Amino acid sequence: MTNEEYRRLTLYLLLHVGVVAACRQVPFVALNYRSEVMDFCQSIGWERFCVSTENLDPDQILDFIEVLADTRDEYSSQLQQGTMRVRERLLAAVQRTVSALVGNLR
Repeated sequence: MTNEEYRRLTLYLLLHVGVVAACRQVPFVALNYRSEVMDFCQSIGWERFCVSTENLDPDQILDFIEVLADTRDEYSSQLQQGTMRVRERLLAAVQRTVSALVGNLR
C-alpha cells in the first residue's frame, strides 16, 4: 500500500473526527474507547470498523486499514448512504418537533 492510499483513510479515537470523516465519505477505523463511538458507528452501519480499545490488536487494525484502502470507493459510498439515512431521520424528527411546537402555539 502506498503512502497516498494511507492518507485517504482515517484512524481515530475522538468521536468528532469520525463524524467529520463520515460526512466527507473518508473511510475510517474507529477506536472505541467510549460507548458513544460505537453508538455513532452503529447509527451509520460502520460497526465492523469500530475496534475496542480494551484488547487492542494492531494486526486487526492494519487488516481493516488494508481492506478499506483496497476498496475505498465502495466504503466511501457506504458511508455516504449511512450518513444520508441519519440525516433523513434527524430532519424528520426536526419536522415533527416544529409541527408539534407550531400546533401548541395556536
